Parts: sequence; structure tokens; C-alpha cells
Amino acid sequence: GITMTAAVSRNLMGTQDLYISTPGQIGFSSYVGNFPATIRNQGLELEISSTNIQKKNFSWITSFNFTLAKTVLTSFDNIDDQSFYSNSYQLGQPVPFNRQYVVAGINSENGVVIYQTGNASGLPTYAVDQVPNNIGNPYFGGINNSFTFHQLDFGFFFQFRHQYGYTNSLTGSLGSMNNQNTTVLDRWRQPGDEALFPGASATAGKPIYNSYSFYYNSSSALYGNASWLKLRNVSLGYTFTERVLTKLKLSKLRIYAQAQNLFTVSNYENVFDPETSVQGGPTLPPLRTVVFGLNASF
Repeated sequence: GITMTAAVSRNLMGTQDLYISTPGQIGFSSYVGNFPATIRNQGLELEISSTNIQKKNFSWITSFNFTLAKTVLTSFDNIDDQSFYSNSYQLGQPVPFNRQYVVAGINSENGVVIYQTGNASGLPTYAVDQVPNNIGNPYFGGINNSFTFHQLDFGFFFQFRHQYGYTNSLTGSLGSMNNQNTTVLDRWRQPGDEALFPGASATAGKPIYNSYSFYYNSSSALYGNASWLKLRNVSLGYTFTERVLTKLKLSKLRIYAQAQNLFTVSNYENVFDPETSVQGGPTLPPLRTVVFGLNASF
């Protein structure tokens, strides 16, 4: 049989707790207070359980869950005049909200980053030339399958997340004394090179250095589909029969093996783990573990 549960949610939250700016002469720059901003939260949650096969000595059960959530800022009084927040929030955009510079490519003649900007210098202007990040339609969920055959039991659980985010991460700039991932080997070196990354330079003031030292890590060049699929859990066990239990004078005996975080599939290949990594530096990934055990009841 199949059972399904679905839930749809939509609510508006007003009067947010925010830092409200104050004139500098009063002795402090801001205070926490209620601000008449409104956020709309809406989402869909779906759970499906299915008994695919149910026989005397064999069974197969599947469960699936899916969540689609979206948060949007719908009102914020005089947001364009609120310099404290005008670069952090935008009407019609999600919360939290981020901007990025748009990279059109790498100049094959000099290795300089080409930005989409109206600035005559070729370098973008903060906020003016930043555009909202494309977050797509983020969703996440998982699927679990459980099997039994006589005394054997086996199960596995896949977890997935569809999202847009940073698909590469640089530590500092290309010319800094930091370890980088191997993708930076695809960088401009000489005129005519068609490269993924600009040329590397540690000399401040050079056009190459200026083109990436401040802007590149916050640009569309390192941003894209950061979705992932993970084999979260696999388990295998054997429960001994009554005949064996009687001889051993036990009420229950089971041996098992269990593994977690066996592998991950993702476009986000240059980090320890796409689930926990953040732009600007590595974080500790979930550990891959294998456990063997025995459960005995007397």
C-alpha cells in the first residue's frame, strides 16, 4: 500500500527585530528594536511511504520526503534610504539576501577579469554593479529503502539538496601565500590563453591584481549549481533464529554493520564537502564511519 502526507504553508511575519541606526552624537550607532518589515514564508512538505513487496520471507518498504521552501521580503519602509540595510535586503528577494559581481570572462591578452559594469575603469563599483544571487528554486529531501529476506535486513538512505551557491572557493587572492585547490591551475599565463581564472600576481596595483583582489571572490565566476546527492546511510544485519537463541539461552541476537556518509555526488568538487563548506574557507565535513555491532538480549 501507499500512504502520502502533504502540507502547504504560507504565513506573513511582521515587526522584525533589527538594528536601528542612530545619530553618532548620542554615543552609539544603533539599537535593537521592532521594525515594520514583513517577510513571507511559504513552502510544501511531502511524505510518501510505500510497501512495495510484503511476503512471508521477503519485504521491501520505501519512504520518501521532499521539502520546498521560499522566504521573500515583501515590505520594508523606505529601504532605499536605510543605508544600514539597503545593501543587505531587497524587496522581492529572499532572506538572507546576497549580491555578486557579474564576470563576463577573462581577457585572453592580459589575463584581467572582465566585469559587466558601466564603470569606465573596467572595475565594478560596490553595490551599483552588484546583482542579486540566483538562488533558483531550492529544495531538499531524501529516500530510504528497507529490505528483509528471512533473517537478513538491508537498508540505505539517500539525501539530496538542490541549490545555487558558490561552487568554488579561493583562499584569499590568487597571488597570496595560501594553499589553493587545483582548479587554479587553469589560469591565464600568457597572451592567447583561454583560461578559467585570471592571471596570478602578488603585486598590488597591477591590473591583474586589481581585477580580482577585491571583487573576484564575490563574483558569478565562482557561483553556480551547488546541488548534491549523498549516500547518507547503509546498514546490513542478521537476526538469529529461535533455534539458535534457545541453544545460547538468549531472547534475541543480532549482528550488524552500518556505514555513514559513504560518498557524495556534486558539481561542488573543490571543497571537503558541499553540505558544510562555506565561501572563503573550509569547514569540517561529516565523517565517514563504519560500525560493526552485536545486540544481545538475555
